Amino acid sequence: RKSVEGIISESNSNPNEISGKDIYLSLQEILTQSFGLVGAATTEVQVRVYDPKARLAIIKTSREKCPLVRSSLTFLSQVRQQRVIATTIAVSGSARTARNVAWKEVRKLFFSDHDDVVVMGGDGGQKWSKKSKAAMEKKLLELEDRLKKIDSGC
Repeated sequence: RKSVEGIISESNSNPNEISGKDIYLSLQEILTQSFGLVGAATTEVQVRVYDPKARLAIIKTSREKCPLVRSSLTFLSQVRQQRVIATTIAVSGSARTARNVAWKEVRKLFFSDHDDVVVMGGDGGQKWSKKSKAAMEKKLLELEDRLKKIDSGC
């Protein structure tokens, strides 16, 4: 099996309103519209993890149906009547590699959203105040706990 990993980016909406089940139902609807009942029925798709804070979903499907699911993600523009933009970040062959790619993406998103936390020192290293280091560690631990679901769930 392959894991297709993607970002679900919501515009002007509360990310807590969308769940993994909502993404699954919208994806099934797109599969039915694009490839008919037979295409949707023969495509095994599972939304293994959806993290509303990082807006990251891990979608599991078979190797043969991976191109079909990726093309369907291209057409995914609404989930629960909310506009979304779905992007495939990576296609992984195992849960472990999907988790590793997800962790890199989450860290990239975290650091780009929190530029004020990181201060580059003269030697090129990162210097942290005690308060910002504690805040960052807390958020990264929360993210790590959510990403552990990927190993146990896939």
